[in-house]
Amino acid sequence: MRVRGSTGLALLLALLLLVPLGARAGDDGPMPGTGSPPWDGVTWRPISDPVTSLHFEVPMLGFRVEKRHLARPPLGVVTATYDISGPEGQEVGIDVFDNPQGLGLHDFFDRYLSFMRDGGAFVSDGTVGRSALPAIVMEQPVAPGILPQAATVCALGGRIIRVTCLNEENRRAGEVYVRVLDTLTIEKSTMPRPSAVARPSAPPPEGAR
Repeated sequence: MRVRGSTGLALLLALLLLVPLGARAGDDGPMPGTGSPPWDGVTWRPISDPVTSLHFEVPMLGFRVEKRHLARPPLGVVTATYDISGPEGQEVGIDVFDNPQGLGLHDFFDRYLSFMRDGGAFVSDGTVGRSALPAIVMEQPVAPGILPQAATVCALGGRIIRVTCLNEENRRAGEVYVRVLDTLTIEKSTMPRPSAVARPSAPPPEGAR
């Protein structure tokens, strides 16, 4: 692929770094370790994104969620990311992929995410969340200098969602990872259905006037 000019180079760098140019970013919660009380290990708070309609839960205190969005990315490139950071940095990540072709979960995975099988990763089928959604589960074995990671890929609301635990040896990170998967949903629109929209009333029957 040839890139011309500074604009093209900047776009290429943005895609490589997965930090989209012109993205709408948002932060939820203070930076951990900046006066925020530690998480009690029990209470959770909901996170909702009106852009993707994605909903999930994170610890009530001591965690921060950073959101990024990219408009009209190439197929197979994330359209939204959520970095969930705790006292020791990012612990869990969520990546959202659009699926305009309507591919099945395994077809999408084989076409765009097959690189996840590299490096000796163990990949298997499973279910995720309270709705027992079909999922592809990956576990990265321990290796020198590499933290053991886990990732789950599922189809939800016409999109493909990948949730990653960046350190399975960190008990807190593992608990957040499981909670995100358990509570991951697509919020339904609160807009009224067409049948519920008020329409002009019909004139009364002839005999009722």
